[in-house]
Amino acid sequence: NRQTRRNLLRTQGLWHEPGNQDSHYSETLELDLGTIEPSLAGPSRPQDRVRLSALPGRVAGALKDYHGQGAPHGPAKAVSADQDPPGALNDGDLVIAAITSCTNTSNPSVMMGAGLLARNAARRGLHPKPWVKNLPGPGIPGGH
Repeated sequence: NRQTRRNLLRTQGLWHEPGNQDSHYSETLELDLGTIEPSLAGPSRPQDRVRLSALPGRVAGALKDYHGQGAPHGPAKAVSADQDPPGALNDGDLVIAAITSCTNTSNPSVMMGAGLLARNAARRGLHPKPWVKNLPGPGIPGGH
């Protein structure tokens, strides 16, 4: 509970009371929250972060490089959940929807949020294709 955490942090000398002159920091950080933007990073190289706004172009570029020919460009087309018959996969189709890493799967609030998002999407008629594998990867307890 909150009081237990507060007591633990006080015991470890990590609790800060506003206005306490005894607090000293080796450095401080100022962050303009307006510079934060959604991004995507892979599990094996998180340093290769891609801005979400740049993702469609990166996917199209990867497909073009892979096949040596142009991938469709422009905005994504809206598709219905039952448009493609099972097995009719196209380049770039999503086939795995996963929540992985100890950071995500060992954090109950993140997993609860993912479940609520999935539930609400299903209520609005959004369902994965039959060939999309949905899975949460195992996490390491306390890994967050």
